Amino acid sequence: MKLKFIYTACVLVFMVLFVNAIINAISHDDHEVKAPAHRVPLEEKGFYLVKLEQKAAERLGIETVTGQTSTIPHKALFYDEKGGTWIYTEPQELEYEREFVSVDYIEDGIVYLHDNVDPSKKVVVTGIMELYGIESGFGGGGH
Repeated sequence: MKLKFIYTACVLVFMVLFVNAIINAISHDDHEVKAPAHRVPLEEKGFYLVKLEQKAAERLGIETVTGQTSTIPHKALFYDEKGGTWIYTEPQELEYEREFVSVDYIEDGIVYLHDNVDPSKKVVVTGIMELYGIESGFGGGGH
């Protein structure tokens, strides 16, 4: 279990550095360019809402699913540095918010949750580490 956590942490660090390099390469130009990604503080929650431009979302490969309640695909789940379990939802188009989830168990690529996710919310399944990198300030999202 500890090795799996260390492996996940290493993958997370690699993805954050990779996203940072991509977004920096995209946003550096000789003329003024609108930031492809920025973050907005969510004071009441203690973290950030990530906002992307359409092209940035396409480059990062952001994909979502809807209609999930007590289960989500395993690829939608990520762990923070303290072992907390999280997902990203898309409350509005091109806006992504981190949400804590309590996991009962994981089986055959499906995460069974202790509490339901609102079925009207879109859950991000691809591009999660990239969003986390931007939210953490490593992906050029400090604007």
